[in-house]
Amino acid sequence: MENQQFSPKEANIPDNLDSANSSNQLTSSKGNSILPMLAVFFIIALMVGVGGYYVGSSKSSISEEIVSYSPSPTQTAQNEIAEPSQLPGSTPIIEQTSSWETYTGDEYSFKHPQRLESDTDAAGAGAESIRFTFIGPKQIASGRLETSLFDGYTFSVTKMGLFSEKTPEEWATERRKNTSEDICGPEVKLTDVKRITVNKAVGVQYSVKNCFADHTISYVSYKNNVYEITQNYMGESADQKNYEEITNQIFDTVTFK
Repeated sequence: MENQQFSPKEANIPDNLDSANSSNQLTSSKGNSILPMLAVFFIIALMVGVGGYYVGSSKSSISEEIVSYSPSPTQTAQNEIAEPSQLPGSTPIIEQTSSWETYTGDEYSFKHPQRLESDTDAAGAGAESIRFTFIGPKQIASGRLETSLFDGYTFSVTKMGLFSEKTPEEWATERRKNTSEDICGPEVKLTDVKRITVNKAVGVQYSVKNCFADHTISYVSYKNNVYEITQNYMGESADQKNYEEITNQIFDTVTFK
């Protein structure tokens, strides 16, 4: 049999086969290149949307947190630190000491509120001592004036002896050791001994809480002598804070000659 030759038309093969293949390849190539681009755009759009939502949510969350912790005017007023004189049931603190009376001794002087009772030579065993006592209105109202002080304060200065015999540090260490749990109970609290300056005198000081009467004791030396300055303050919480502050004000006026 003779080999038959088919023309392109007889074989139904398009004349532009090569061009068709090229066109298909181009279309396929374009399609293949467009898809990744669309995918990238889709991913970017998704990320932007999620990121925007996250940022918006974060801002909303932060805003809510700030709002939730922003006190109202009433809360702000309640949270402000009140001066002791503003506390309910407290005795007003005398802030101006210019109108106070002045106690003047041979070796030192200090100011104190007017009309305080003074107990000369009643502050301790020292040869020279002075004590001023204030009895609070609650103790006066109770009528128990002959008992120990439970509403008010005392301020005393006692000459303890020569510096060469015992220094302020030695006095403070010895007295502080005596303020133990065995004497005061397990809730007693003592501050560390710190160095202080009182006018021309130098010395040390510490405070005691929850031991009968709360108190601050200072030992200072001046001209070879050691002096004990004792501040006792007792009463209900607000009152006691006021009494402590008043004794601090008295302490700040102490002057050695």
